[in-house]
Amino acid sequence: FRRVLFRSYDKGIGVPKDPVRAGRWYRKAAEAGNRRSMAILGVMYEHGLGGLARDDVQAVSWYRKAAEAGEASAMTNLGLMYAAGRGGLTKDEVQAVSWYRKAAEAGDAGGMTRLGFAYTTGRGGLPRDDDQAETWARKAAEFGDAQAMGMLGTMYEAGQGGLAKDDAQAVEWYRKAAEAGDRIGMTYLGDMYMAGRGGLAKDDVQAVSWFRKAAEAGDAS
Repeated sequence: FRRVLFRSYDKGIGVPKDPVRAGRWYRKAAEAGNRRSMAILGVMYEHGLGGLARDDVQAVSWYRKAAEAGEASAMTNLGLMYAAGRGGLTKDEVQAVSWYRKAAEAGDAGGMTRLGFAYTTGRGGLPRDDDQAETWARKAAEFGDAQAMGMLGTMYEAGQGGLAKDDAQAVEWYRKAAEAGDRIGMTYLGDMYMAGRGGLAKDDVQAVSWFRKAAEAGDAS
């Protein structure tokens, strides 16, 4: 019953949308042991949603509870907090990567993407390994992660991770990423239109259109 109530108020299903009331029901469910609600409560504290003041310490606390209960998305978010040194945590890339791996192995696409990025740079105690990066990026992309799609595009463009250099494949993945809302994918797709690469006709109008969308989505490049 609680789960139905908080989802109803959060999405405005059958009742007026009320983020504050939804937040109260998420808390009740979290305190009752619902791990998904714990993870959502962490997000609400991190971003100041549902009438809650932004509080990274509380966010970390709820992410950890959810992660230890087996919630994969919370594992990724806890890793991100370690990577940034937020919420009272000492910045620790080894801990961050450890949580990304746990999240990835538990099926979270965000964790897969972050683990792939860590392999591209050799961070968090990992060796630099483009093959592993490509493996995790592809898995995440198959789960619909837009950042991973863009990452695959860059790997095809550069010929990394055991992939043959292939501008047409790069364009395909940049387009998938862009259409899924990834601003980096939008920017790179614009670059390909600007240069007329990957089977695209050179098209400054299309290029500017994608650059504009990227800017509106927050890309300052």
